[in-house]
Amino acid sequence: MNKSLAHLPQQERDRFDLLRQAYVGARYHEDYKITPQELKYLARCAELLREQVETSCETKMASFV
Repeated sequence: MNKSLAHLPQQERDRFDLLRQAYVGARYHEDYKITPQELKYLARCAELLREQVETSCETKMASFV
């Protein structure tokens, strides 16, 4: 696990790992399969991650002012 994620709650680290596994599977394995339900769940995970990154970046940028 990436050290930069160590501070996150386990649920968040698990969600990120699931997204990483899906990316690697879809990118590098021709036989990768995903159900519509799994895809919907991963899309929500990706949205949550995007929101967290946005918040973190805004907070960091505000600290430079």
